[in-house]
Parts: sequence; structure tokens; C-alpha cells
Amino acid sequence: MGGEPYIYIVPYENDLQKVLDKLREREFKAGRYNPVVPNLAAYMDGEKYLKLAPGAKHTSIDAAREAAQESGTRSILDIVRIGKDPNYEVASPVESSRLDTAFGTDKPVEEELAGEKWEEGISTVLEEIERGMCQYFFLYKSNKPIKICFAGYSYD
Repeated sequence: MGGEPYIYIVPYENDLQKVLDKLREREFKAGRYNPVVPNLAAYMDGEKYLKLAPGAKHTSIDAAREAAQESGTRSILDIVRIGKDPNYEVASPVESSRLDTAFGTDKPVEEELAGEKWEEGISTVLEEIERGMCQYFFLYKSNKPIKICFAGYSYD
């Protein structure tokens, strides 16, 4: 199948691990993970994706990850912690120079990112992310972070 990108945008909170944990729990409860939905990439269109909610078919996130085996859940469930450096199962920050290249600033403003500008920017961010890894960056309003974007690639 090959690695597929995934992108999640969630409200900003100071405790990034808490944000990640809540996002993982939300996606698990909705059942938006492999093997429940083997091809999540087909649904990654905003509204269509959020309407997809077959429900969790496993007793826990760990059980879902085990059932997915080496291909992974193809979702944020494969990412377990926040860290400083890119690694498997870790969400690390996108370097400010990469954000500047992608969006023309290291503090992208949510309202300014739409259509082609967003597509080009997020594609640039995803270019540097390896399979099984995830990175995050903030979206701003009035120079304050208001949302967090988690972007990554599935293992397979």
C-alpha cells in the first residue's frame, strides 16, 4: 500500500502530551484507524473524515496497535509521545526554518492558510517526514498559538 500522509488540526493547549493523548483517544473511540478502516487516506477530506466513525473495535489503543501489526494503525495512534527530535512513535516540532520555507513565516496564521497556499505549505512540511514519524507546528492568530497541526506518514 505504501505510506500515506495524515494531518490533524486540534485546539492549542500548553500541555502538548495532553493534546496528543486526547487526539489519540478521540481517533480510537471513533474507530478511525487500521484495521477498522484499512484505507484512512481515502477519507482524509475534512468533513468526510470526521463523519467516518465506525467506533473502536478493540479494547484499547495498545490492542489496536497490536492488531495492526507492522503496518501500523495508519493514524495518530502510532504516535505515543511528544519529543524534541524526530523518531518513530514520537511527534516532534517542525523546525522554524522549514515552516518559513513552507508558509513564508515560522508563525503561520490560520486565516491566511487556505486552498493552494495550505496545500503547498503542508506538502513542503510532509516532504521531510519519514514513514512512521510525525511532526507538529502551531497555527497562530494575533501572534498567539490557537491550533496545533500534527502531520505524519503511516508506516505502510
